[in-house]
Amino acid sequence: MLILASKLKQDDSLKGSRTSATMSDSTRRVSARDKLLVKDEELSASLNMLTFLKLCCLGCR
Repeated sequence: MLILASKLKQDDSLKGSRTSATMSDSTRRVSARDKLLVKDEELSASLNMLTFLKLCCLGCR
């Protein structure tokens, strides 16, 4: 998932520039499925962190 996230960041940084001749399409283009997988992974990580914090807070009482 980290590789997909880095590809997305790279894709965003290249949108304004005209470097298509130097980079192949396979390194610039990320499929919609891959974008959704990255977003799902980010949401899962956030949910896990919130659950962990909630359990920690309940344990402190």
